[in-house]
Amino acid sequence: MKIDSTLKRFVAFLGIALVISGLAYYVVSSLLDLEKSEQHRETFVSGIMSKLNAAQVSYATYAADGSGDISNILGPVNAVKSQLQAIYYETQAYPGFDLPKDEETKAFLKLTIVELEKIVESVKNKTADFSKATTPLQSYINVIAADQRTHRLWITSLSWMMVVLVFTILLAYAYLDLKKTRKFNASISSTDVALQQELKRVHKLTGFIEAISSGNYSIDLHTGDQDELNGTLITMRDRLQKNAEEDQQRNWASAGLAQASEILRINNAQELYDSVIKFVVKYTGSNQGGLFVLSDDQDDKHLELVSCYAFERKKYLTRKVGIGQGLIGQCFLEKEKIHLVEIPEDYVNITSGLGAANPRSLLLIPLKTNDAVYGVLELASFKSYQDHEINWVERLAESVASTVASVRANDNMRQLLEQTQQQAEEMKSQEEEMRQNMEELSATQEEMSRKEREYINRINELESLQQAISR
Repeated sequence: MKIDSTLKRFVAFLGIALVISGLAYYVVSSLLDLEKSEQHRETFVSGIMSKLNAAQVSYATYAADGSGDISNILGPVNAVKSQLQAIYYETQAYPGFDLPKDEETKAFLKLTIVELEKIVESVKNKTADFSKATTPLQSYINVIAADQRTHRLWITSLSWMMVVLVFTILLAYAYLDLKKTRKFNASISSTDVALQQELKRVHKLTGFIEAISSGNYSIDLHTGDQDELNGTLITMRDRLQKNAEEDQQRNWASAGLAQASEILRINNAQELYDSVIKFVVKYTGSNQGGLFVLSDDQDDKHLELVSCYAFERKKYLTRKVGIGQGLIGQCFLEKEKIHLVEIPEDYVNITSGLGAANPRSLLLIPLKTNDAVYGVLELASFKSYQDHEINWVERLAESVASTVASVRANDNMRQLLEQTQQQAEEMKSQEEEMRQNMEELSATQEEMSRKEREYINRINELESLQQAISR
């Protein structure tokens, strides 16, 4: 069986590609290993030199005036010596700091170990010379670095050889492909129309993607054939549109709550109610709104309209709604929202200069916090309320309920304080009145005592006169 030339060429280039891939893997892994080795070497050298520098600084102080701890000199020196001996006798491996096999490099390392031993012996005599140890050590380090540079040069050369090889192979492939292409020039004209159509399709797809990237999610994709790519792009558009809408809704809700938090700081109750209902109606795009708050009268519990916005007057001639009465009373009683899209004809009209019409959507939200309801928020609109708008109004209603509870608590505290002050003033007035009465009573008692003494004296005088007459 004769093998087709195209298949032969494919097998040949596949083999070459595998060889090049192997070389590329070897080059990359070698460069990575060399980079790690150089980093380990720099870390190891830095550690050794820092120990020797620290020992030399301690020795300078010790040699100058005999002060300092000699262990601060011998400790780092012995540590460096132990590390170099481990390398020399190959008892412990340090990555990136292997011992070269040539005798000259070994001699540098051995000389460094010997000089470190001399330093240990001569420290007490203050005759140590650290330079004799660092000089051969630096030579040894330079040899290691030069060996790694040679290795890097070899890897770099190999990579350039691989680049040249790849270029040559690509050039050969291009030449063979050119020859093959010339044989099929006659068939190119038949495929030109298909290529042009595909190009137009690509342009449409590109325009579709660019429009989506610019935020235009309403664009449609019409390329004739509805293949898998078209379906994927349309799905992507729908998903991006949904994400954008969700982000917009989250931003809308966050901005609304931030603005509402400023309004909820108002201390005056009536001003607070008016500001809240006005803000909610405008921010949700509603046409009408009313705020009902539970009365403070324990004997006559009812919902009272404390503020409204753009409501017709006929509906609210009565500003009180009983608990459980109508939709508002039912919403308060059940502590759940009511959302109606089919409004009774006689329930409410939205009026304007052009006439009156029934709203398309009615929303009643209880002002509830900690399972306690303080009122009902009612909104009416020509448009239907979306789920995120309803959720936002519910969150706002909870904040309003907390504020209403706080305002009422403050009002009760103020009333109690006023009552306490009034009672204190009344008690003070009564105390002053009693004091005056006591003073008047005391004066009366003194007058009566004086008169009593006068009467007794007169009686005694009369008795004395009577006895004198009797005699």
